[in-house]
Amino acid sequence: MTTAEISIWRIADLVAETQAGGVKLQVDLRRPAGGLTATGISPVRENARLLGVVLGESSEECQQPADYFQRQRDLVVTYAATAARPMRVQVYWRRVPDNTAGVRPATVLAAAELQVSVQTDAMDIVPRVLTLSQFRIANRTQPWLESNAFLPPGGADENQLLSLSRPGGGCLMHCSLASDRHYVEMVHPEDYQETQCHVASDGSLRISHQLLAGRLEKGVIVRARVRGLLLRGPIDGERLAGAFATFTSAAPPLTV
Repeated sequence: MTTAEISIWRIADLVAETQAGGVKLQVDLRRPAGGLTATGISPVRENARLLGVVLGESSEECQQPADYFQRQRDLVVTYAATAARPMRVQVYWRRVPDNTAGVRPATVLAAAELQVSVQTDAMDIVPRVLTLSQFRIANRTQPWLESNAFLPPGGADENQLLSLSRPGGGCLMHCSLASDRHYVEMVHPEDYQETQCHVASDGSLRISHQLLAGRLEKGVIVRARVRGLLLRGPIDGERLAGAFATFTSAAPPLTV
């Protein structure tokens, strides 16, 4: 274990941050829906909010962590069960090494993975796990899902809500943030249920994935994984497919 790995996350006043090259990733542990706020994605001026987890009725709802710690590349935060959400949720935000992201390391600005682990003391519940990423895209005709255009050829209308449901197929989405800056988000096929995208008139894009299927029994732990890549330079379907294959073929990381 190297010194860099030991100190990869810094936590102060319930805000954790890490540096990935020139990109800073920061998360407020009380607002997990906000996910990782990415700054320094030059020449993109606006910050991106990536890989959040919605635990309450609203994405703005404050959630007090029951426990948190950092271990090597992992930031681990636990949220206790509540009457409204009868399941314990453990959220891992993990810095993915550039050389294991499935693309050329020189093209990686930042690579991160979200893993959500849930468990209940109730006899039988339906786990509701939603992720949330928000950022501005360079072109409203650009978002791309698997091999199909995710938005209509003429672009998205203002405040358009788009849905896709392909359980078992996983999700691979590519968006251009600028001419040579890209964001790729992928959901593991075993965990994927549905994606919703909300496109605003100013080019702001809101992506939400519904994870996990079926019912959750008492004492059983289930997990779901989502990976996000901030990339530079030209990008094509072959590179995206390689990154997705690398992600889906990797064994789940060890958890506590």
